Amino acid sequence: MRRGVREGGSHRGVAAPKKHVPSLLERWKQEKVCDGPKGRAQKYEIDTTQSQTTTTGTILPRVAELSWSEIGPFTYNGEQQAPTATVANKVGTDDVSFIVAGAQTNVGTYVGSSAASATELNGADEENYVMPASPDTMPFSITKADQEVTGVEAINSTYSGESQALLSEGGTASGGGAISYGVT
Repeated sequence: MRRGVREGGSHRGVAAPKKHVPSLLERWKQEKVCDGPKGRAQKYEIDTTQSQTTTTGTILPRVAELSWSEIGPFTYNGEQQAPTATVANKVGTDDVSFIVAGAQTNVGTYVGSSAASATELNGADEENYVMPASPDTMPFSITKADQEVTGVEAINSTYSGESQALLSEGGTASGGGAISYGVT
C-alpha cells in the first residue's frame, strides 16, 4: 500500500511544498480595493478573507509639484496677465490645477510680494492632492506694447509766419494711444 503526501506533511523525510499565501499587498492589488468612490484619496478597509483578518490602510493625497510656464515677459494688452502654474506630477488625466494670484495689468516688473504665486488647488480631482509645504513665487514683467500710427500724413508747406498743420487730421494709434506732435 502506497502512502500519499498530505499538504504540510512529509514522505520519507521530504517536506511537501507549502501553499503560496499572497501577501496583503498582492491581495490588495488583485482586489483593486484602491478604486474607491471617484478615486478619492481616503481610508480604505481591506478585506483579507484568506487569513480571516481585517486591516485598515490610508492612501494619502499626493503633494502637488509646482511647475511654472508661460513666464513672460508679457506685452501690455490692457488685460491681467501672469505666469501659468501647472501640477507637474498629476496622475493620468486627473483634473487638478493651481490657482495663481498676483496677475497684473500695467507695464512693470513684479517681484517679491507682487510676484505671481500659486495659492490653492482647483479641479474635480483636487482632493487627491495637497499644496506643497512652501510653494514658490514667480517674478515676471510686462513690457510696453509697440505703437503703430495709421492714417496720418505729413503736410508739405512753406513758412508763412503763421501757425500751420504739420500732419493731416484723423489718424489713429494702436492700443488707444493719443497722437500729439510739436516742433522743436
